[in-house]
Amino acid sequence: MHLENKYESEKVSFTEEMKDDRWSILCPQMSPIHFQFVETAMNSEGYNFVVLPSVDKDLCRTGIKVCQ
Repeated sequence: MHLENKYESEKVSFTEEMKDDRWSILCPQMSPIHFQFVETAMNSEGYNFVVLPSVDKDLCRTGIKVCQ
């Protein structure tokens, strides 16, 4: 079974009202050196931007087992 067939998602745009209400924008860790600067820049512009911590291979394997 493919995951795209199992789950449906709805695209939601981030609005100015969400920014004013301090909603969080969660971002996966894709570059530990660079994303610390992205996080600082976004927060300085008034967003509640959170770069999620890195994960290891064991955690990824566990996630794959749970999704099957």
